[in-house]
Amino acid sequence: LTKQFHVHKSRLYLWQDDKGKRLKLTAPHYTDFVMTYTHRTINDESIFPTKFDKDFPANFDQVIKKIHQSLIHVLSHIYHSHFREIYELGLHPHLNCIFSHLVLLSDQFKSLGFESQDSSIQPGAKISKLINK
Repeated sequence: LTKQFHVHKSRLYLWQDDKGKRLKLTAPHYTDFVMTYTHRTINDESIFPTKFDKDFPANFDQVIKKIHQSLIHVLSHIYHSHFREIYELGLHPHLNCIFSHLVLLSDQFKSLGFESQDSSIQPGAKISKLINK
């Protein structure tokens, strides 16, 4: 879904829009695209129906997977490039909580492709152990 490119000491992220066009974006632009796409998608009544008689679309799983993977990419970038600032602001527990929730969600619904027979190597396995202690 997203690839990371290194160009002159800056990272570029590959974003594919709804029409299939691929764009190489800087991290701030990629993050903006992710947040805009996520906001627009969540508020789209045809994807997230709020009326009782409406069904979710057939590609709902794919839409959720794209949102989930994109948010993981943004969080990964924040950890990799901005953790010092996050830590100094005292926000690291919040970032860790968000990341834990996304990993556990992925583990529960297999939305990031970490299907393995050995549950001990699943991303959420160690987090689940820590939470359930």
